[in-house]
Amino acid sequence: MSGLPEGTWRRRMASAGVSTLRHSRTFARDVRDDIRRGVGGAVPVTYRGWRRSTAPRRSETDHQRRLAADHTHGPEVHVIITGRGDPGDTLKSLESQTWPTWRAGVAGRGTSDDDRVEFGVDPLSALADGNPDDLVVVVDGGDTFRPDAMFRIVDLAWSSPSCLLVHWDDELSGPCDPRIRPSWSPATLLSANYLGRSFAVRRSAARAATRGRGLVGSDLDVWDMLLHLGLDSDSVRRISAVLTTISRRADRSGSGRRREDRR
Repeated sequence: MSGLPEGTWRRRMASAGVSTLRHSRTFARDVRDDIRRGVGGAVPVTYRGWRRSTAPRRSETDHQRRLAADHTHGPEVHVIITGRGDPGDTLKSLESQTWPTWRAGVAGRGTSDDDRVEFGVDPLSALADGNPDDLVVVVDGGDTFRPDAMFRIVDLAWSSPSCLLVHWDDELSGPCDPRIRPSWSPATLLSANYLGRSFAVRRSAARAATRGRGLVGSDLDVWDMLLHLGLDSDSVRRISAVLTTISRRADRSGSGRRREDRR
């Protein structure tokens, strides 16, 4: 915050954002500690055990597939997979989704028998072309989605027409590193991109926010887009669930760190 003058509104907002971010990280650390030692004297459980117990049951995913087959309306989810990492696992996780109305655009080269997958995609074109009400998600190759992720994202967006952005919790690939996020906070966003890439945004809003600037090619581009969305809390919804497993987190410089780099 050294570049913001003392006593200014931007300085106060940035300071509040830093404070909120610190509290959210403390809360996430407390959750991890409770999982490790058990709550209220109960038998300690592992994070992986907790994740298994909260994963959607077969009956739930079957029900979601039946609903998806009966309801062909609703926004489509367009997943843009950057050229970073191997997209193989990402595509497999998409193919197992209970909501089938998605498309994937992969920046790198490759082939697929699934006509919903396209390789050699330019992210700018992927964002600009298509229904403005559709949802766009940006991930790295190797990031994976829980089987009910697309269903839950579309269900929330469909039931809230004014919703322009949906975000959720994620975990870093490894033994125990979830990130439980607070609700929408423009003040926190000024100091750091606390959402990472764990969000879906309406194509119309993303298109307007990125016009004339760089686009989703780097972590800084994603942060820039979020800052220029100019959303209030009525336009944002949060899913309180770990829907994605990611291969790295972005640091504040925007370069990103993989799990092995953090050891």
